[in-house]
Amino acid sequence: MLGVKTLTKWNRAAIVYDSETVQDFTEIFSKIMIGEFKGFDKKDYDTAVKWTSEQIDL
Repeated sequence: MLGVKTLTKWNRAAIVYDSETVQDFTEIFSKIMIGEFKGFDKKDYDTAVKWTSEQIDL
């Protein structure tokens, strides 16, 4: 629940999951929120960290 109060100020967030329910929620959530939200399977944690830390153009 880190940063939920500032959620609308996030530019990019990786959601790491081990459940299809969380994956489905992330896909829906990413369509209605400002910024980029992308789901990653737990085994792809390192990829999620790399994706989140990439520089983006604002």
